[in-house]
Amino acid sequence: MSLPTVLFVAESADAAETMMNDSSGLESFPAEDTALSSSVDTLILAELWLILSGEDGDPVELMDEFTEVGESDEAWLHQLPQDLVIRLAGRSDEELMTDACEWVKEEEMEGTEPEEACQLLREARRIARRAVGTSRPMFLHISL
Repeated sequence: MSLPTVLFVAESADAAETMMNDSSGLESFPAEDTALSSSVDTLILAELWLILSGEDGDPVELMDEFTEVGESDEAWLHQLPQDLVIRLAGRSDEELMTDACEWVKEEEMEGTEPEEACQLLREARRIARRAVGTSRPMFLHISL
């Protein structure tokens, strides 16, 4: 089951306030600070992080590196690790396609075509570059 998710850039206080408002505040963020998805969670991003870093490891253990900013009965908000954001921001289009081809081999990405995964990575990279360029954290908002 795919859950609606939003990757976005914000000041930490603004992100926490968004969580308290059951994500209704996400619409107030500028379009350049947000990207919508329906297929990302912290495990999938942890798997991506391992691919980007070129390291072997357990993605479940890496999930602890995603700071939980808030949660409710129907939503979760996590701040992405800065190392992941920087690595993602620095990827070229060619590297993203290679990463996407590797990423779709993960069980959680089953049924996703490389082109679809690459498009998702391009959107995530856009937000990561915005985070790096504005010195603000990057967040993942997941809702039911």
